[in-house]
Amino acid sequence: MTQPVCAETVPALVKKALFICTGNYYRSRLSQLLFNHYAEKADLDWDATSRGILSQSNLHGLSPHAVAYLESVRLGHLADDPRDPVALSVDDLPAADLIILLNRSEHQPMVLQRYRWVVQALENEGKIRWWNIYDLPPKMSVKEMLFSGAPSNFGQPHDSATEHIHFAVQALVAELKAGELRDAAASPSQQKK
Repeated sequence: MTQPVCAETVPALVKKALFICTGNYYRSRLSQLLFNHYAEKADLDWDATSRGILSQSNLHGLSPHAVAYLESVRLGHLADDPRDPVALSVDDLPAADLIILLNRSEHQPMVLQRYRWVVQALENEGKIRWWNIYDLPPKMSVKEMLFSGAPSNFGQPHDSATEHIHFAVQALVAELKAGELRDAAASPSQQKK
């Protein structure tokens, strides 16, 4: 005969975070790796994955800028055996409890063009957040920038972007942890009788 299952013996469901950038090679992947690292350290019941809005079949592994940054902050082991970039599918969106798009001005038009109704519904549910972390600057010579007209979005230098991602991820994990603590304190099943 099987034992009855009580709420205290059932493991908590792990919530899913989804980081999205353009190609899933640099920003979203670094965010995913850092989030999972800090979530584990904080004993947070969250797991992250990442996707790119555009398919980037010419990119493999993880951006060298992300790898170098992880090594510089003594987290190089997080970049061991990196997977290739993965393109976003419509099924990825509702499967996530929290979706973070790394740059609103860059990514909002792209996701609305492809997934308008799903994105709007998830945004109404409060499941989407927009960060403002820019991609790497385009590779242009000074002459090209001066005489051919520079692009409207210059990007963000890799050292600034990686630090920005690191700070934003740590703040997000702290916020989610504080929310878990508030929820546990407010839950009648967690209070001692």
